[in-house]
Amino acid sequence: MLKKILPYVFGLAVLGIILYQLDTQKIVELALSMNMLVLASAVLLLVPMFFLKSLRWNILLRSQKIKYSTWDTFVVYLASLSFGLVTPARIGELVKLAYLRRDKHPMGKSLYTIMIDRVFDTAFLLLFSYIGLFVFASLVEKTLPFFVTILVVSVIMVLFAIFFKEVILRTIKRVMERLLPNHHSTKAINEVFEAFNTLNFPLIGKLAFITFLSYIVHFFQAFIIAHALGLEANFFLIAFALSIAALATLIPITVAGIGTRDVAFLTVFTAAGFAPELSIAFSTVMLVLTLALAGLAFFFYLTRPVPLHNITE
Repeated sequence: MLKKILPYVFGLAVLGIILYQLDTQKIVELALSMNMLVLASAVLLLVPMFFLKSLRWNILLRSQKIKYSTWDTFVVYLASLSFGLVTPARIGELVKLAYLRRDKHPMGKSLYTIMIDRVFDTAFLLLFSYIGLFVFASLVEKTLPFFVTILVVSVIMVLFAIFFKEVILRTIKRVMERLLPNHHSTKAINEVFEAFNTLNFPLIGKLAFITFLSYIVHFFQAFIIAHALGLEANFFLIAFALSIAALATLIPITVAGIGTRDVAFLTVFTAAGFAPELSIAFSTVMLVLTLALAGLAFFFYLTRPVPLHNITE
């Protein structure tokens, strides 16, 4: 029970500590002063952003001979977000697997498409973050411990992946054996590793291009919201801050990025000379947008509900 509620408690505790040190009334005033028409236009950008991400997943599905229409992929992608956005490390997005299993698609191939879909998102966030570390070197100097920690952890992960590949593969195998029923585990594991052989350069290029476009839309959306609040940062700083914040939300210690997102935005924007209240107002609007998206995504889930036990069947 404690493990289940800990991410909620931790995130709220971090946010509470931040708010205690700031002018909360000013934060609320800044958030409420935002032009609703501008916010609405930013919200509309969610459609092309998630359409592009669902298109990327559709291409991955087709590479494994799993045929879903573009619309069906879009609906399932959004439905899975309703769980992913409110679970630690967005693990709830595995709901996609329930849909694929319901439609009798192979466990291993289905898992592979979900894994690669997540890999591309994480890889691009890391890429944008590292570009930002060089472009905004002066900001890094002001918040050196924060960014050094990110850099060291990332380098260790990359080196570990390079030199301990077999350890990683064995770990993945053990995890899958625990998650999957005995009658599925061996076959599914073999299917996952066989599926990796279909990941060629033309496919990687296509997936990378779509991922890049989806993040440009996302960054532009955040840029609109920031400027509507009076956070007059340039597009590239917004992109850098958003990449760092998105990576922070993947750390499985909180839900919906509560707390970790706030720390990331606060660190980047205050180092750039913006008021901390403005940084948290921006973070709050992004959180509200995330929760609203989760609600909308749940509507798509309700239009096509699927038993979650399908994941392990």
